[in-house]
Amino acid sequence: MSWIKQIKEKYTLLTPDFFELDKLCRAVQDLTSLEAENRILDLRKVEITANLSINLKALYESHAEAQKSCIVIINDKEDMGSLEDFFVVVPSITEAIDYLYMEELERNF
Repeated sequence: MSWIKQIKEKYTLLTPDFFELDKLCRAVQDLTSLEAENRILDLRKVEITANLSINLKALYESHAEAQKSCIVIINDKEDMGSLEDFFVVVPSITEAIDYLYMEELERNF
């Protein structure tokens, strides 16, 4: 299990290079156990299931506690409405970056 990582100055963009749901859930759990940093997860090619959603919520909460951002990019606009109560979801990388910078500004005040 690995992620395609693009490390930027303020965040790391992670895209799975695998699409098996069990592996993806474990990979998200593994991220939760690492030191929190600003992360954007590009899951546009992944179907967000209930189990994956639970793991993403735990990841989001661990980042929030550490004063870091965790933003998930998804394609399904219908899922956005139901998932946004649990963690941050956006439809594009540009919006994820904008959201991350807004959160950074809010934390600095």
